[in-house]
Amino acid sequence: MSPRKSRQVAAPEEVHPAVRRARQVVGLYGDPDVTWSILLELELATGLDRSALADRLGQVVREHPHLGRPPDVEEVATSGRSAAPADRERFANRPYGDVDPLIRVGLTSDGRVLLLAAHHGVIDGLGLVGLAGLLLATPLGTNARGVARSGAEPGFLRGAVRRLSEVVFRPPERYAARVRDRGVAADVLAHADLPSARRGTAALAWAALVALRRWNGPLRRFRQPVIALGISRRPGTAPIAPDRDTAYSRVVAMDLHTSAELAARVAATDPEPDFPVSDAGGFGPLLVRLLASRLGATVLVSNLGLLEGRSVEALRFWPAASGPAGVAFGLASTRRTTTLTARARGGWFSRQDAEELLGLAQSALLATQ
Repeated sequence: MSPRKSRQVAAPEEVHPAVRRARQVVGLYGDPDVTWSILLELELATGLDRSALADRLGQVVREHPHLGRPPDVEEVATSGRSAAPADRERFANRPYGDVDPLIRVGLTSDGRVLLLAAHHGVIDGLGLVGLAGLLLATPLGTNARGVARSGAEPGFLRGAVRRLSEVVFRPPERYAARVRDRGVAADVLAHADLPSARRGTAALAWAALVALRRWNGPLRRFRQPVIALGISRRPGTAPIAPDRDTAYSRVVAMDLHTSAELAARVAATDPEPDFPVSDAGGFGPLLVRLLASRLGATVLVSNLGLLEGRSVEALRFWPAASGPAGVAFGLASTRRTTTLTARARGGWFSRQDAEELLGLAQSALLATQ
């Protein structure tokens, strides 16, 4: 069932203010059929007490009302040293209803795996790390560094004109769909735990590009690979407040042949203009939806960097995949483990497809120096 159709419907005055604001933040991103639920999993060095977690969760939500209503601590099953795939997908795919909490918290029975999800309209990936630190009562941060507002970013109108030109002449390439069942809306998730290594966002972007070329074969002449990079406007140092100060940039990668060339272009690319906060009503959003197959990006990549501290043994992050045949890759590291994740739209890809995409990206990532 589509998240859009299954979402709890209420009169406008009955929608929780935090939910309304979260929807307004993503209102003009052009994809009403995704949950915008980003997901973080932490494998902990020692077990976490459920009662203490619930107490801290209530306090955090009271202090940060933009997170919406306080959620319950849900029970999640284990699969090896991580959460069960069914629980991950439940956290990632369950729609956020009109009066629902905007964060989700799950804990395994032994307290060793903490699962967090949030609507991307209220929090970003580094914000989830900050939220985890508050819930663990251990400030967490990463070596990822946010980008400041330089003043060089184009205005939204100028950026929109540029994007419309792209729509007409060279729309983004897509990963070739293997499934064509648009009635399936649930994203499929995959991950691989690798030996810890410091690999930057450019390396992750190169891995996504190599995976695209190997998955699709020769790219279509009148389309181009466009890599969206999830970035943040916050510092990565602890503590990090659980809020949303996110940004993104777009790199056109048609003429790039080496990881070094891509890294240089990533470094030279300014963030995209912020989307206006909107309820997504009127002609503009309708046009965006009609042109969905020619808008957006080929893939989203997001790198949370290396987590500081020893309380977390493994960190796994699944950013949101949006748009037709949407694919997203995430990367996060601790001192013990680097985890690469893949997330793909269920109406276009199967779980096996997600695993295959992950494998292509993984081999390219490991080959990148």
